[in-house]
Amino acid sequence: MKLNTLTSIFSIALFAIFFVSCENEPLEGFDFENNIIVDPISNNDSVTPVEGENIEVEASTGDYWPTQVGYVWNFNTTTYGNTISEISGTTVFGDETYFEYDNFMGQDSFYIRKDGSNYYVAQDISGSNVNGYTVAAPVIKVLLLKDNLEVGETYTQNINYTVSYTPDPGYPDFPDQNVNTTYVTEMIERDIAYEVGGVEYQNVIHIKLETIFSGNVVATSHYYFSKDIGPINFTQTTGNDAFLTSYEF
Repeated sequence: MKLNTLTSIFSIALFAIFFVSCENEPLEGFDFENNIIVDPISNNDSVTPVEGENIEVEASTGDYWPTQVGYVWNFNTTTYGNTISEISGTTVFGDETYFEYDNFMGQDSFYIRKDGSNYYVAQDISGSNVNGYTVAAPVIKVLLLKDNLEVGETYTQNINYTVSYTPDPGYPDFPDQNVNTTYVTEMIERDIAYEVGGVEYQNVIHIKLETIFSGNVVATSHYYFSKDIGPINFTQTTGNDAFLTSYEF
């Protein structure tokens, strides 16, 4: 894989799942079989701003992702099999406090924050060593869900940031890379009953998210959230699917 393809990996981080294409040897610092970054460093003070259309914080219609230390969700995933996702604590990015998962559907260092109608997820890739280059970038923050939208309403966000690389001894310099990614999210259904994994959930909202990089839709994802329970089902064109099997609050 060429080094400049790293920017496409970093640009579409969502739920710590990355859209990756690799033809040659894997890069140190990444587990490409499982699509994760190894050993990220948290508590980065620089956070990407959420900018776009219809992204304002408004009144919430309920709690579609309850967050409290000790809450546990058990998921069946296509990549990792059965996983245990527990909120282990909190961390601060910039001046915002996020709830932290040690492991979320098989992924390390995943963060979630709710503010009114808006639910934000974050990923910190700084400190990862990739094929002899230590990466520096702001915390990547994405507005995943607005729970007050009506069916057919959308919001768009543009995530822009720069990735820099510090070479290990003996490696050549590599220029900074500017990353520009757009997410378009639509409310597909709301307040529905939805069955997955043999369980019927009530008060469910269903959103579709398109990830656009370099003018192309590189991933389309469908997410389902049940009121007072949280995420219950994910399907993605990248093949990283999951559904809830049980939870403990």
